[in-house]
Amino acid sequence: MEKKEMNSMSSNSDYNKRVKKDILCKYGCGDPIKFDVNRVSRNGKKIPLNLDRTAHDCSKRPYNSGIRSCYYCSGLITFNNSITAESGKMIPLNPDSSLHDCPKNPFNQTKRG
Repeated sequence: MEKKEMNSMSSNSDYNKRVKKDILCKYGCGDPIKFDVNRVSRNGKKIPLNLDRTAHDCSKRPYNSGIRSCYYCSGLITFNNSITAESGKMIPLNPDSSLHDCPKNPFNQTKRG
């Protein structure tokens, strides 16, 4: 049994080597989180994990609250999973659910001529 215990200890040791320690969530919830080099999203970014290794789904993250600031004009925007472009990307909406036609977005400026 000692060998089994040693193997589980070494796997925990390996896990501890792969993670950064003592990091608090950057969105202000105050929860301690870790990152594991083996747990990455589709685009290659490390996924924040709770101490029990489950994905950290922060309630204070702007995307979770539904409303956030527009990158270009800082106006309030939201997204709806059912309103997407042909490419599948979600289209930014104003809080009243109208389309957010940002005057400072370079794409919109070239579209207007």
